[in-house]
Amino acid sequence: FPAGWNGSAQVVVLTVTYSGNCGATGNDENVTWAYYEAAGLLEISGTGAMADYGQNKAPWHKQSWTNDIKSIVVNDRVTSIGNNAFMKLTGVTADKIRIADTVETIGTGAFANNNITNIDFLPDGLKVVWKQSFYGCKSLTTIVLPSKCVEVGNSAFFGCSNVTQIT
Repeated sequence: FPAGWNGSAQVVVLTVTYSGNCGATGNDENVTWAYYEAAGLLEISGTGAMADYGQNKAPWHKQSWTNDIKSIVVNDRVTSIGNNAFMKLTGVTADKIRIADTVETIGTGAFANNNITNIDFLPDGLKVVWKQSFYGCKSLTTIVLPSKCVEVGNSAFFGCSNVTQIT
């Protein structure tokens, strides 16, 4: 136990500030999103694929709180991250991204133009990284792809000019 521990623990209860559906067509109600303002956390939950979005068209984009998003969690049973889903969420860093092993696909532009410095958060079950998934992540220096990843799309890391290591 840590020095000075008095046997009690603090429990933090997060309250959903905003929420909605974000599942792919025909699956829209099976995948949901929730934003917890107090923690700056965007959480994706449910079963199946996320919807694909146009640039800055995901429900959490262009909100008064978009720049306050600091963490992203994609929970078990979500199978894909939609196109442009998390692009330009510049407050998010790699150590604040958690993606479940059930995610097999990362869509086009999903993390484009972010301030991610390293990609070591990809799930072991990931098979496909579509084109331009991490386009323009200028702070990116390290990329770690899981062994099951069999396809990396054209220009997936285009504009990532500071990359020094890919494994």
